[in-house]
Amino acid sequence: MVQLSGKQRLQGQGAQIQSLKHQLLPVRWLAEQVHRTGDLYAYRSAPTQGVEGIATQRRLQRDRPDGYQAELAVQMEISLDGGNFELRGRVDGADLSAAPAVVEEFKTTRADPELAHRHDGAVHWAQARLYAAMLAEAHPNLHDWRLRLLYCHPDDGRVRAFEERQSSTALREFLHDTLARFAARMRPWRKHQAARNAWLAERDFPYPSYRPHQRAAARRCYQALRAEESLLLEAPTGSGKSMAVLYAALKSLPQTGASKLIFLTSRGTGAAAAEAALERIDATSGRIRRITLAAKEKQCLTPGMPCAADQCPYAKGYFDKRIDAEATLLADPAITPERVREVGRRHEVCPYELSLDAALWSDVVIGDYNYVFDPVVRLRRFADGKDIDLLIDEAHQLSDRAEEALSVGLCRSTFKAALAEPLPALLARRLRSIDRALVNLRREHGHPDQAVIEAPAALTRAIERFLKTLFSDEGALDALPKTQVAAWAANRWRKAELWRQSEAFVHLLRTHDSDIEVMLRCLDASEHLKESLARYRSSIRFSGTLSPLPLYNALHGLVEAPAERAGSPFESEQVAVLLVTDINTYFNGRQASMAQVVDLVRDVVAARAGRYLLAFPSYGYLDGFAEAAKGSLGSIRLHRQAPDMTDGQRTEYLSDFAQSEPPALAAIVLGGVFAESVDFAAVSLSGVLAIGAGLPPPTLARASKARYFDAKSGNGVEVAYQQPAMTKVAQVAGRLLRSPEDRGVICLVDPRFGHDGFQRFFPSHWRPQRVPARQVGTTVAKFWREPWQPPMLRED
Repeated sequence: MVQLSGKQRLQGQGAQIQSLKHQLLPVRWLAEQVHRTGDLYAYRSAPTQGVEGIATQRRLQRDRPDGYQAELAVQMEISLDGGNFELRGRVDGADLSAAPAVVEEFKTTRADPELAHRHDGAVHWAQARLYAAMLAEAHPNLHDWRLRLLYCHPDDGRVRAFEERQSSTALREFLHDTLARFAARMRPWRKHQAARNAWLAERDFPYPSYRPHQRAAARRCYQALRAEESLLLEAPTGSGKSMAVLYAALKSLPQTGASKLIFLTSRGTGAAAAEAALERIDATSGRIRRITLAAKEKQCLTPGMPCAADQCPYAKGYFDKRIDAEATLLADPAITPERVREVGRRHEVCPYELSLDAALWSDVVIGDYNYVFDPVVRLRRFADGKDIDLLIDEAHQLSDRAEEALSVGLCRSTFKAALAEPLPALLARRLRSIDRALVNLRREHGHPDQAVIEAPAALTRAIERFLKTLFSDEGALDALPKTQVAAWAANRWRKAELWRQSEAFVHLLRTHDSDIEVMLRCLDASEHLKESLARYRSSIRFSGTLSPLPLYNALHGLVEAPAERAGSPFESEQVAVLLVTDINTYFNGRQASMAQVVDLVRDVVAARAGRYLLAFPSYGYLDGFAEAAKGSLGSIRLHRQAPDMTDGQRTEYLSDFAQSEPPALAAIVLGGVFAESVDFAAVSLSGVLAIGAGLPPPTLARASKARYFDAKSGNGVEVAYQQPAMTKVAQVAGRLLRSPEDRGVICLVDPRFGHDGFQRFFPSHWRPQRVPARQVGTTVAKFWREPWQPPMLRED
């Protein structure tokens, strides 16, 4: 490694090279920020993978002379406007023994090299010049330099080289100019950070007082962030955990030197909770700049139009217009997706890309898990986040979501639909080759409904040929929407080759009528999560349902990480947890026991005419209950959740239930939006009834997962079946108590709730009691007769 430091003044305002502790500044990112101009999506090309670039580069480097050095790491410590940075990168190749000295920058691409150089050459040359300048600082005796850009095709080995000569003086001036321009771009951000940190140092908790145990939870989060830990925190739903985590994380920023927080959530309702907490913390000062990211398709101003500069006006000249658009957007402290679209339309820039660029200059970025954990769509802007802290809400879903992100599938119907379009002959031949490979797999395995298979090498080769042919014609996809879908699926399958080399994956084949599906299913995402979290400075993973804590740490790949359980703000007299284990809710016994379930629900409501959530494992079970209950519920109004409700329908459903005169039931599905993400604080629930344990149905994928974890840690049934089921149960139960004034009953109906293996997942503050079904009504009535007052109404 060549390590550079010095005292020399740079020609540029506030720029000085010196040896200090620094924040990472990648050379490539610096080049893109300062020297990128022109269009977004300027040209299209078949994608390349990192392994292809490495292999191509090594093949070419083998022919270099003895003095040639490959993959030469360089770093330089600098101070810009009082901010300390470590400029760091890796030179693809250098020969310092040659005259003149040589620096090479390789770009592996399937694009026309002339086109790639025309649109990206400014950034590529900037990288090469910055590397050469850093080497020139370390070797002042070298005065003349030859710089080469080499565009390499990974398939046929073609190389197009561009070359220039530079003096060390010119390189030094280029480095100084780049840093000065970057300092000017950074200056408003540094000024904002200083004002933010000063304000945060004085900011008190945004409520007159903490909820019980909320202050202790906030303190523990603050300590974890200062110590650069990855803390797992369980805090009961309704305890104010989002506020505790966000307030602690913001207060830690001046102490830790972190530049920003990324608040990750699994659902849009989690983003709304974070936005509300931030608004409470900073309603008027504007010191906390926050932005909520939305999916690309939701932000697009030209739906259906290709992401191409020659067709989309919001991509044309994007990099020439983005700084003005950023300035307009960043004038608002609370940036919503709607505001991003408005500014994007006004400045005629892509709203999605604008939101990602604005996120670089924001204090809190709110977004979906995918922005960090999906290997295909995660943000390269935040890929190396050693100055970023992660706040991961709903962490009970983290391992499942990561497994989904690492799993890919191919359906025959997708490629058949593409074949129905007017395709060029060669492209149609490539698609038919994929179709034959899928049909051959079905033939080899005897037309199974499901089967575990070996990695389908012939299918992957057919996918590779299809993608290479597809991207050889830049405009081929423009009028072929079905082929676009097929290309997206094929490309994701191809990218999965990078991460599937592990026992934690299994290939599955499923057939239904004429359709064939091949899946690469991730069984265990713990290593991926561990590696992803390690890219960031620190993290808090939090949820109301993380029992048992060691299991979730293991699923996140952080067995040794600290885990804490916050105390409950609720008193034992506020909730009765009843286990009804003498009603058979197993799949085969549901029809026979339906009348018992109806009687049980009626008894609970009769004991207290309130509003109740009634959660079932499936829509089929819910519909069966509704049919059996006809004429038996009297004045009780039943609100039924329907499949695939729109956002508007969900809002209307919740409003109707909240406005219903008691008694009323909201029949919902375990694991759905109403069971996990909706805040029922305005509804004033009297109870939650979970009918059935909600174990996922047995599938080949789940059986494979159970076998995998049996071999790995001896807990296959726990991980594959019990954990996903009990997480849903605990989540729906958490809808009940949302404030210190709330009170109610939780009734869990299933024989399995009496087993230790299931009770391990109960929240620690529960005090469950087993009650026969015939005594539930009496027990509930007794609970409501017992006197209790909220703490704030009690006399001292």
